[in-house]
Amino acid sequence: MSPTPPRTDMSDLAPSLQQEVARLAAAPEVRSAFNWFRTQEAQLAHWQMEMARIPAPPFGESARGAWLAERFREVGLDDVRIDDVGNVFGTGGGTSP
Repeated sequence: MSPTPPRTDMSDLAPSLQQEVARLAAAPEVRSAFNWFRTQEAQLAHWQMEMARIPAPPFGESARGAWLAERFREVGLDDVRIDDVGNVFGTGGGTSP
């Protein structure tokens, strides 16, 4: 049995983590992203239901991936791609649908 690695005292990490979270939360880009998600809540819920209707057996999720890639393009993401194992990625600012 291998020894348990030493644990970091969380009280030492908490202040710096809290400061970093506060810094990120105050960033204009993050605030803009959160605002976009809030304003798009109904559309996102609709898309979630739509995607759930697409059959996706284990290792057969390619139709869902293609669907998601198209939604990414609709909201204005750039460089939308699907990797070798089916993960969908996109970058950019996006726009409201």
